[in-house]
Amino acid sequence: MSQFSNTLVASRSITATLTTSTVTNQPPLPYGQIIINVSAFTSGSITPSIEAYDVASSAWYTILTGAAISATGTTVLKVGPAITPATNVAVSDFLPTTWRVKLTAAGSTVLTASVGYNLAI
Repeated sequence: MSQFSNTLVASRSITATLTTSTVTNQPPLPYGQIIINVSAFTSGSITPSIEAYDVASSAWYTILTGAAISATGTTVLKVGPAITPATNVAVSDFLPTTWRVKLTAAGSTVLTASVGYNLAI
């Protein structure tokens, strides 16, 4: 089994909506876990989403939106063709060639978080 892991956002303070750099998924590894770890929390919330790039329209679209995070802890979002869908947690889909993660801030957000991922075939 092929597997790849990396960091999208090293632990840092988040006070506004954050969009990660894009991930180029080559060779295509359709299964993914996106891990959001909130290590310190003061106020507000972030809502994570996994976005994919459509080359035909040059636009981003959402694959999965997680539940709002408003406490310390670890949230794992899962994507894969054979994954059982679960609202705000997992979707039966694949990660395309180009994707990213967006953390949408709400309220007076003050927290510390990191974002990592694991990809597999």
